[in-house]
Amino acid sequence: MRKKTPWPKFKQYFNIHRSYGVIKLLNMRIIFLLSCLLLLANCAQNSVMKFGKKCTVADASGNAEMSYIWLVDKNNKIFNQKINKENCKKNI
Repeated sequence: MRKKTPWPKFKQYFNIHRSYGVIKLLNMRIIFLLSCLLLLANCAQNSVMKFGKKCTVADASGNAEMSYIWLVDKNNKIFNQKINKENCKKNI
């Protein structure tokens, strides 16, 4: 037969505080995501977000940039000429 622990309330106390830790972690993630969105919104006042896989042309050493999210100035007319999906196919 098992002996009873001398502190039966200890397990209850530990379980309660462990659940508070999970809640605290979730709250910190939400705060972090909201602050990132706020910073991104402040950076994007004069910019437009473009989504989708787009690449730059590879330079002489073969380096190219690829991203799924691009922040572009609203007045930039040549973005689609320099950075597009066709460059991703060329870089492979």
